[in-house]
Amino acid sequence: MTVRLEGVAKIFPDGTAALSDLDLDAGEEELLVLVGPSGSGKSTVLRLVAGLDSPTRGRIHIDGRDVTELEPQARDVAMVFQSYALYPHKTVAENIAFPLRVRGITTEEIGTKVEHVARLLDIADLVHRKPAQLSGGQRQRVALARAVVREPKAFLLDEPLSNLDPAMRQHTRRELAHLHRQLGVTTLYVTHDQEEAMTLGDRVAVLRNGRLEQAAPPMELYHRPATRFVASFIGSPPMNFFECRLTRTSDGTELHAPGAGLHVSLGPSTSREIDAARSSVIVGIRPYDVEHVTAGEPAAFRGVVELVEPRGNDMVVSARPAAHEASPDRPTLVAVLPAEAGITEGEAFAARFPSDRLHFFDPASGARLG
Repeated sequence: MTVRLEGVAKIFPDGTAALSDLDLDAGEEELLVLVGPSGSGKSTVLRLVAGLDSPTRGRIHIDGRDVTELEPQARDVAMVFQSYALYPHKTVAENIAFPLRVRGITTEEIGTKVEHVARLLDIADLVHRKPAQLSGGQRQRVALARAVVREPKAFLLDEPLSNLDPAMRQHTRRELAHLHRQLGVTTLYVTHDQEEAMTLGDRVAVLRNGRLEQAAPPMELYHRPATRFVASFIGSPPMNFFECRLTRTSDGTELHAPGAGLHVSLGPSTSREIDAARSSVIVGIRPYDVEHVTAGEPAAFRGVVELVEPRGNDMVVSARPAAHEASPDRPTLVAVLPAEAGITEGEAFAARFPSDRLHFFDPASGARLG
């Protein structure tokens, strides 16, 4: 079963464009995670696929069939909301059974299906309770069970874990991944949590202002972001960026950002990747790829440690450029280093940027270069 959106736009009566000519597809048995900042159009995509809203233009296909004009009940998809949306006066078993009863399925068959799904989601011992007697994690599993029991063509999950505490969220995330492998049903999953997206998704689609920035497997997003926005949105701490001037040399290219105290030398092959005709480029490097070097060693960056944040087995170090080179709007370099690096606030800091870990972006469009 596949889900495909072709040129889909959604413009609300007040003129707000929630989606703009979106092309997106979820493949057979794929778990596609949608991420992006608030207002990027993530939940709008789910509502359009479910039939709860209609697109202003474009077509929606489910399992190869155009469902754009179909009512929600004719689309055979199951949606799970952030708020659980359980019936408070019904027991767990009655909540799970509800979509089967409205279909007119026999009581005996309903009982068999409810029992099977309750065991699958580890809530078999809760079927006689009511929602008020359940924890947040248990209620979320009941909401999932009610969706699973329908055996739909697709699942649409709208931030289903955002109301859970961190420990329960991590536990339920593992359960969801296991459940998806068991059921093999195509799933569109919306979240604002990039860690959730990266650990759950077969692919992750990054949305911004109603447009698709990139859709790719998680590690491709991390290692080869298609735009500066994706590079900044995926990864924690976020990627460092420096706007650099390019100077050609006989050995390649020199990148220099005076206000950031940055100087990087590139070989001929990398120079060709970023286009020899350019005068400037945005250089990005992830904090985990920054290498601390001792005084006297060649360095791309020299500055002073502004903040050290210990995290147990590592530390996040923020360094400002050396005072004599710094500009008022100087960017701060953030590096993640081993705890034993022994960095302290106020000391001099020098770092090397491995050339094979650098990312290059067009200053105007933000598109990846190379």
